[in-house]
Amino acid sequence: MSIPVRAVLVAGLALWMAHSTTASGEVAASPEQVTLARMRLLAGALLSRQSDETSGSNWMLAPVSDFVLAGQPSELVRMPPRSALRRHSQVVELLHPSDDFYYLCEVYERDGWGGRIEVYFQEENILSAKAVTVRSPGANGRIDADRYEIGGFLPGAATDDLVFSGKGFVRWPLGTPAADLVVKPEGDRCAAEAVGSDPAEGPAPTRLKLPAQSTPFAQAH
Repeated sequence: MSIPVRAVLVAGLALWMAHSTTASGEVAASPEQVTLARMRLLAGALLSRQSDETSGSNWMLAPVSDFVLAGQPSELVRMPPRSALRRHSQVVELLHPSDDFYYLCEVYERDGWGGRIEVYFQEENILSAKAVTVRSPGANGRIDADRYEIGGFLPGAATDDLVFSGKGFVRWPLGTPAADLVVKPEGDRCAAEAVGSDPAEGPAPTRLKLPAQSTPFAQAH
C-alpha cells in the first residue's frame, strides 16, 4: 500500500473515531473534541475579560496588528513572549475576579490527553491582536514550535499542537466542523458543560459532555 493511500486511510479512521456516537445517541468525546471545547471556553472567557478591560475610555482603540509575521511567503503566526504565559492560578484569578462573578466556572488546566493547556494573556499589552493565546501540546504531549502556519493538520502529524490566537484557531485537526472553530467573547459560563450556540447565529459546535478534569482548579493554586 502506498504511503499517500495509507495516510488517507489513517486520517479517515481517526476522523470516524473522533465523531463516533454512543448507543444513546450522545457524541462520544474524543481527546481532540475535549481539547477544542476546553480551549474554546477558555479563549471565549479571556476574550470577554479583554473586552471588559478595553471598554469605556479605550473603546476607540484598535488592536495592534501583530498577528501575522510580515514578509513571509505564507501566513505564519508567532507565539507571544514567554513573559505572557500565565500559571493556572493566575488564569483562575483572571477568570474569577470576584466571589460573585466568574467569566468561566471551571477553569480547565488539562487538555483531552492530560497535557497542560498553555494560556497567554498580555495584560500589559491588552490591545495586541493576540493578547489572548491558548495552546495545547496535542496528542504527542510536547510543544512542537513557536510559530505556526495557519491551517489544519492530519491526525498523527509531526506537529500537532492546537493553537488559538487573537480571534480564531491557528492550528486544528483536519475534519473539525467549522462551527467548532468559532470563538466569541462570552462571560459567566457556569453552564459551560453544554457546548452550543444560538441557532440563529448558524450551526452550533458539536454538543458533548466534557469530562471533569482530574485536578479541580481550587486545588491547583
